[in-house]
This record gives sequence, C-alpha cells and structure tokens, in this order.
Amino acid sequence: MIEAQSISYQELIQAVADASDSDTRYGFFLGAGASVESGILAAKELSEKWLETIKDNKGVNNTDLKKWEEEPAKHYSDIFSRRFRSNASAGHEELQQYINQATPSIGYLFLAQILTNTKHKFVLTTNFDTMTEDALFSLHNAQQAKPLIIGHTSLADYLLVFAQ
Repeated sequence: MIEAQSISYQELIQAVADASDSDTRYGFFLGAGASVESGILAAKELSEKWLETIKDNKGVNNTDLKKWEEEPAKHYSDIFSRRFRSNASAGHEELQQYINQATPSIGYLFLAQILTNTKHKFVLTTNFDTMTEDALFSLHNAQQAKPLIIGHTSLADYLLVFAQ
C-alpha cells in the first residue's frame, strides 16, 4: 500500500509537468475541508452550530452530547441525524443553501485546469458539494469539460473493499 504524503503546490505542479512525458496519471482525492475556502462551512463548524440547537431539546442523551462536544467533526453524522431527525429534508436544504452560496476557490479552479488540460482526469471526493463541477463549468472551454458524477451512495458498496 502506498502511504499518503503531503506536498507543496510547487511540488504538485512539478509532478504534473513531469508526468506529461510518461504513462503516469494522477487522481485527486478531496476530503473534508477542501471546500472551506469556497465558502462552505467545515463539518466541525456545522456540528457546533447544530449542537447549540440540540442542547435546547429535551430528551437528549447527555453522554452522547458530551462525547459530541469533545469532537464535533468526528460525530458530524450523528449530530446531523439527531438535529434533523424529525425533518431530514430541512437538513439537506440547509446544506444546499451553503452550496448554492459558495463559489469555487482558486484551488478548485487550478484543479479544473489540470483536469481539462492534462491526462489527469480522476477526482474522488467525500464531499457532497459541487465545487469541482462548478469549477469545470466555469472554464471558457466548459463544452469539453463534462464530468461524470457518481454520487457517494453509488460508491458505498465499494467502501468495504478499501476497509479490508
């Protein structure tokens, strides 16, 4: 297994350039926090916001609440489920509002340039926003940039393969 490593943006540019004359292709994995610069709140911020509402509700398990307050980002899914358990669509609508107000950051625009102008075409993300797609469509040659979007629910069956 290849171990993940952090590199600077200069090293990324150099790696992409070096790969232009080889069979090497890069894929990009975007995780939590990738869209913060685009204006979408991080899981920790959203969880803390929702915890304030949950605290006012009666019948909340204090043990869960204390655990969630210690590491809100880690318990994002549980907090979301508890906060919106009586109306899940309200939670989805709130998230959609953040996505609708966001614009792709410079990082997404740079990624879109790589995806459009090089052989490096693969992005896997845990995020449910559309910043990668929005960045691709914002390019002047957006007619050529038609991303194939596969939702996280479609990938769920494959996650077991990675966990083993």
